[in-house]
Amino acid sequence: MSARKLHHVHIPGGNVRSQIAQGRKQMVENAIADGKSPVEIEKLIRSWRSQESGN
Repeated sequence: MSARKLHHVHIPGGNVRSQIAQGRKQMVENAIADGKSPVEIEKLIRSWRSQESGN
């Protein structure tokens, strides 16, 4: 078994009780269930970050 470094990515959206955060969590869970790769999921999360900064 080879060691792998875990990369943690914050999901923007504020407090875990906010509707934005809950919706994004659901989108990530759906992507996982659909068999999306970790790279694709990370791109999804990063797209939210760029939306919030106005890019």
